[in-house]
Amino acid sequence: MGKLIVVRHEETNYNVEGRYTGSTDIELNDKGYEQAKILAEKLKDMSIDIIISSTLKRAKETARIISNEMKLPFIEMNELVEKCVGVYEGLTREEAKNQYPLMWEANSPDGAETLETVEKRVHKALHTILNDYSKDKNVLIVTHGYISKVIYKYFNNASEVDFSKYVLKNCEYDEYII
Repeated sequence: MGKLIVVRHEETNYNVEGRYTGSTDIELNDKGYEQAKILAEKLKDMSIDIIISSTLKRAKETARIISNEMKLPFIEMNELVEKCVGVYEGLTREEAKNQYPLMWEANSPDGAETLETVEKRVHKALHTILNDYSKDKNVLIVTHGYISKVIYKYFNNASEVDFSKYVLKNCEYDEYII
């Protein structure tokens, strides 16, 4: 049996400021680079066969640091990018609530991806990963908070309540049997 290890990218300035990042392509901050080095050290004793990353900078930078430590290449998959949150991107929760009160109330920002859309592309990525790597491989995915929730839901058949409660913080990872 193989494992799928899902890592959330390390810290960015948007994380510190409490901003919606979504598909905005921002880099790790200095603390994020240090966190990635610490995480790479923790992961280096795991028997990882391949690293797959979101195409966004913050995930790729995390993957690059881990891959350098493990002496493994990594590949990128666009299907693993974070959910686009539309007009909320770059805003804090308070700013989004104040600037778009009707959208906030309806929990439906203009331009945002739906859960169904995100699930469709993440499930496509998971099917590709599961088909391309035999059951005895350990695959490390470097992705984002919302995408990690979708992966959690996929492997645990999670209810809406469990889905909404699940949080993978920066610098954390979860493991699933594949």
